[in-house]
Amino acid sequence: MWSDDNGAWHEGISYWNSYISRFTWWADIMKAALDINAFDKPYFSRIGYYPMYLMPPGKEGGGFGDLTAKQTSSRHSQLMSVLASQSRNQYWQWYVDQHGGSKLTPGYVGFLRGSLTPVTPKPPTDLPTSRLFRGVGQAYLNTNILDAKDDVQVVFKSSPFGTQSHGYEANNSFLLYAYGERLLIRSGYRDIYGSEHHRRWMWSTRSVNNITLNHAGKNDIGQLAHSSASQGQIVDMQTSPAIDVVVGEAGSAYRTSPNPQDESRSLDRFTRAIVFIKPDLVVVYDCLKARQPTEFTYWLHAKNEFRMGENQQLKLAVGDVECEIEFLSPQNLTFSQTDQYDPNPRDRIKLREWHLSAVTPSSSGTFPNSTQFVTLYRPHRKQDSFATRAKCERMENGGMRIEADINNGHIEIQLPKPSRTVGDASGESNKETIVVHRYNQNEERIQTIKANLSTM
Repeated sequence: MWSDDNGAWHEGISYWNSYISRFTWWADIMKAALDINAFDKPYFSRIGYYPMYLMPPGKEGGGFGDLTAKQTSSRHSQLMSVLASQSRNQYWQWYVDQHGGSKLTPGYVGFLRGSLTPVTPKPPTDLPTSRLFRGVGQAYLNTNILDAKDDVQVVFKSSPFGTQSHGYEANNSFLLYAYGERLLIRSGYRDIYGSEHHRRWMWSTRSVNNITLNHAGKNDIGQLAHSSASQGQIVDMQTSPAIDVVVGEAGSAYRTSPNPQDESRSLDRFTRAIVFIKPDLVVVYDCLKARQPTEFTYWLHAKNEFRMGENQQLKLAVGDVECEIEFLSPQNLTFSQTDQYDPNPRDRIKLREWHLSAVTPSSSGTFPNSTQFVTLYRPHRKQDSFATRAKCERMENGGMRIEADINNGHIEIQLPKPSRTVGDASGESNKETIVVHRYNQNEERIQTIKANLSTM
């Protein structure tokens, strides 16, 4: 199936609900007739944490996968009701109760389910707010899983399942939700499965918050589309009440052939690290090493138009929520945006979203083989105050230091000098580490988190 023992579903929560709902009918019959309890198995003992962490109560927008843009948390209460009662999970029953309580199932299967003793609900206040589902390569970073209206959420994907089937979005992509609004999104609309728009836009790396390459006369070179060979990997994840760090590697996904022996790769590495200082600040660090001189294009997508400011600063507003965006590195990026897809969906689809691209500069007409992006995102309610100071500088060891103010203090992020590739430096260890320090208003260091940027 599209997962491992940790739960979740590679094809997205819409297809998860459809397939698992059908299976629970057979599971109930199997339990009654054969005394085999599927809900004691590892996957089904964890399965309900998938919607809990991806779609806290009141959430709109279902993350990655086909047919997820219009998903709401309430759509999954029926299935969660079955899972909670069969698994006897109090947290899942709490989730059900937030959506109006358990739902009755008609027929003789409903009779079997109705005979079970009710589960006492328990709010997930003692659970961590973020969770990694390693088997599908997805991490859900939250500030609050009790109510989406009070939550800032980052969804990150770097999957060993690749970009195949309905889980087609490129690896190292991320989404940003805040206080009930979809800020940075996966774009497009499935007018018909496999249509020109679905295949050439939604399956492409351009359609998500990600990075493409331009070289040798070819523009927007992305990850191998719709393929199990286009794989990513969650390298590390560290979580705490105040800071989350997740790291993904997707360099090998930029290839033209699914054959792993074919030297068609465009990148030796694409490492993306996301540092979430809850709830004020999201820092995205990207390290890319190409096999030839390359122009890099950084893509962002939103429901509404981005407002362009000075010094590579932008603002996004959706409803009563805003997000300040700042590109700290590299400098001299060329920005553009459009509300047109390439290609557009069929004429009957009137949806339009905004697609922003930031392109790296050349030096005297030549392009480098590598680059490092450092981008800051500050989601907030319109009426709330927020910090603005941030800077990025080179350290003596060749790495970078990022400093940024947050409410009630500031943070410092230390990035190592990147090696050429990840984990293949002449057979020697080249492990790289990102270090995050958090300081209070008195300049006292109150927390440090470290995470690996590479696997060796």
